[in-house]
Amino acid sequence: MNHVSQMVVALLMLTQSFLLAGCSKQIQYPAPESAIVWGEALSGLRCAINVDRSSVSKSDNSLVVTVRVQNFSDDKIEFKSIPAFKMGGCWCPVDLTGKHLPANERALISLGPGESVGFEADISKLAWERSGSSLWPNREFHRVVPSGIHELQLQFELLGSAEHQWLRSNPVTITIGG
Repeated sequence: MNHVSQMVVALLMLTQSFLLAGCSKQIQYPAPESAIVWGEALSGLRCAINVDRSSVSKSDNSLVVTVRVQNFSDDKIEFKSIPAFKMGGCWCPVDLTGKHLPANERALISLGPGESVGFEADISKLAWERSGSSLWPNREFHRVVPSGIHELQLQFELLGSAEHQWLRSNPVTITIGG
């Protein structure tokens, strides 16, 4: 065997040992940024939601939503808001831990440049109300949200600006069965 052939065989054996070693344990990488479906950006912020399933019946016990809010600007962003899920003509205020936001409270969002915050919320366990009602949401999801195909979205009213602005997540289609 000549010198070049010996080098090729050695390289092949080295490559094979690296491949076999790599197969012995699984390496997990975070989802690439391109895999996230973001809502429309506003003032250096963007929001994305994802659900654990696209349909739920009235007898189901959960509907988990994963939320991510990101500051993609070069500046710190801080504001107070009433984050709220909207679906089927109904709304549900939520804090940034995935729990129900008490009446007349505001969530403080404070993100440095490039920072993001994320949480999970089981929206079937949170309090809901019909949009336009004078009552703060306090009813069960399945008693308020009507059956049908709806778009779920998380919205943040950006308080303190001269004009009324809303940061909205991507919409996700959910089917609510009877």
